[in-house]
Amino acid sequence: MADISLENLPLDIRDRLLTFLADFVCLRNAVLASKRLHEVYVLRKRSITRAVAQNTAGPALPFAVALVRTKSTIAEKRLDEILDGLDCPDAESAYWTIDVKPAEELALMRVSSVSFRLESHFCNLYKDRSAPTSVLTDVEAFKLDRSLYRIWTVSALGKAPGRLDNGNVSLGFLKNLSDEELAEMHEATSFLDNVYGTSDFSAGRYSRPLGIEPDSLLHLFDNQASAYPEQSMRHVNPQISMALTTLFNERNARRLLAKKFGGLAILQTRVEELQTCQNCAQQAQMLFGENNWHWLWAHLKLDVLLNLLPGYLSYNNDIRSEFIRMFKSNPSGAQIIGLMLSEMFDSQNDPASGWKRTDWLCLGCLQIFIRRHLFSYYVNQLVKGTSTNDSTCWSR
Repeated sequence: MADISLENLPLDIRDRLLTFLADFVCLRNAVLASKRLHEVYVLRKRSITRAVAQNTAGPALPFAVALVRTKSTIAEKRLDEILDGLDCPDAESAYWTIDVKPAEELALMRVSSVSFRLESHFCNLYKDRSAPTSVLTDVEAFKLDRSLYRIWTVSALGKAPGRLDNGNVSLGFLKNLSDEELAEMHEATSFLDNVYGTSDFSAGRYSRPLGIEPDSLLHLFDNQASAYPEQSMRHVNPQISMALTTLFNERNARRLLAKKFGGLAILQTRVEELQTCQNCAQQAQMLFGENNWHWLWAHLKLDVLLNLLPGYLSYNNDIRSEFIRMFKSNPSGAQIIGLMLSEMFDSQNDPASGWKRTDWLCLGCLQIFIRRHLFSYYVNQLVKGTSTNDSTCWSR
């Protein structure tokens, strides 16, 4: 039997192997490591590059590359020129062709990675709270990704320098959206608002997701904005934000999403059995478990959390300052909420108390649980030597 190795595989098989690679980093490593793979890459570069781009961004690839090219041309072209380019949706036009250039590869991987991670957050928030990663169907993932890329393209346009002299901006590439696509985009905008709401960054001029880059939005969520450079947060051109608002208002996107699609334009199915609190047996729109305790930070900011201390302990300045120190020492409020709940569940003295960390609980029941265990958690931190404030004494 002839020895079969990578070096003597037929050209078509080597070509097929390259088209299965997950991203451009894998492709680059493969063609640099093997002369035979490099040969087939040179011969069939366009088809291989397209296939890897498809693996990277999925079916929403044209919308991802349009975003990447919009961001890359902001400093080079006038706003009206970019809008004209986006208004031409032909598959071979400059902004929409899926022939990815080498200079665009890393940017495409970056926005695709952010979109993929946000799929898990979206699924966890709206579809299946028990799923640690995305269980969206291919169609649902495509709808979400397409909507995110469209929103971020508008966001990129909003960072373009200068204004149009006539005062009016037309987002032509969004004008012909179907009712379903418009409702999906509105739903995705609301989702980004929810993700943004879990960060500590103050509301006001940065309260809308249009003002935040895709990877910056996820950075805000992961790190609570504690280390994010404010100079990178830019105002959105009011002409652009007004154009998107006008589009939503003219077609009544909010009502369209609620009435025609029942509030779910992106999702095809939803796991309804997780809507019953396992402690009080009440129906609740939002339930919390180990997989999504990080979402609690949007509902249990530090002041709210301190008010759950028993009696008048929330007025004790030493205790308040110690909690403030603990939270400031951790870059992510969402992360510390999860760690706190995990320790509270593990340190219960009464095994028959009925509180299980595997249960899905409503916000009201979680607040009851935290109220019963928050002070004990605080004392445990002092006993462990977490405190650096020598004047703090829990026994006062």
